[in-house]
Amino acid sequence: MNIEILGYHGTTRDSASSIILNNFEKSDKNNEWLGHGVYFYELYEKAEWWGSRKEEPAIIKSNIIVPAKHYINLDKPSEEDKLGEFIRFIENSDEKLMSSGDEIVKRCKLMNLYMRYGDFKVISATFISTNRKYKQYLDSIGYVRTEKQICVHDTECIVYNEIEVMS
Repeated sequence: MNIEILGYHGTTRDSASSIILNNFEKSDKNNEWLGHGVYFYELYEKAEWWGSRKEEPAIIKSNIIVPAKHYINLDKPSEEDKLGEFIRFIENSDEKLMSSGDEIVKRCKLMNLYMRYGDFKVISATFISTNRKYKQYLDSIGYVRTEKQICVHDTECIVYNEIEVMS
């Protein structure tokens, strides 16, 4: 059984044109939330917000198809537990990985390792948003702004012939 995900990628017009011609390139920065890959938002508005921070923004709409056994949804408690178990295993066996670098770099390395270990291709999770607009007002009522991100580690899961530039 396959999982079908609709994702939105905020970028620039130039990058969108390049992606249409040459496909996506995986990000390989050492501070990625879910490891190295191509990042999408679940919601158009979130990608629009991200893209608005760039000159000449564009939003790419893409279908992502991944076999169920190769997909991790960290919004499910059972998947969080599996990740927690993996982290515990790594902490007990590879002190060097867990003690080096800051938390964000460590998370990126660990996610890359977990994706390889489990032969996973796509991962998604909901995070506290980096969008600061109205934060103090939302905080004043205990509301936390969130965003669901999708990271495609295996770009063959992206349905390239259906990519659409939205703006």
